[in-house]
This record gives sequence, C-alpha cells and structure tokens, in this order.
Amino acid sequence: FMGIGAKGIAALKRVYGDRFTYTFEECGKVPWNFATASIVAEQISATKPTKLYVCSNKFKSLVAYETTAARTVTQHEVREMDKAEFSKAMDVYSFEPSIYEVWDD
Repeated sequence: FMGIGAKGIAALKRVYGDRFTYTFEECGKVPWNFATASIVAEQISATKPTKLYVCSNKFKSLVAYETTAARTVTQHEVREMDKAEFSKAMDVYSFEPSIYEVWDD
C-alpha cells in the first residue's frame, strides 16, 4: 500500500500497517502542484505494481465523505495487453515518443 494524507494513513495503519511500502504525509500543507504529483507518480512507478487502484474521499459534510476507487492500468498490464486493444484505448491521446515507449522514459 501507498498512502497520501494523514487521515487515511492513520486509519489504515492500525489494520494494514505491515503492508505500507511508502507514505506521503503533510502533502496538504502546501497547494498540490505538478512537482508534488510527479514525486508521487515516480514513487508509484518505481514499485512496478501489478494492480493499481486510486482511492480518494470527496468531502460531503463535516462527518461524511464519499469514497471512490478508480482502477488504473499499470505498466505490467499494458505489456500483457494486445497491442491493437491498447492502441484503441490510447489513440485519443498524443504521445512523444511513440505510444509504446512512453512509460519506459
């Protein structure tokens, strides 16, 4: 597990503390920016996950949050995916270098 933010980490560490590989705490002290997102993305990429879900809470009220889990495609899954299927999903985006070399950089 990787965690961002003190609230989620504190809640999950009680039960899953042995499963955390990296935590990012105090990210909210400065506004979230590209540099912060890049650091988090590099750490996630370095672990080479086979499955990846991005879970987040959306504020509803002081006592209620709406939790969502978004499935994310990993490098491992892309390498095993049929190239035609991958191309169909990614043709809406423009990449430089080619679409198959993007994650290797």
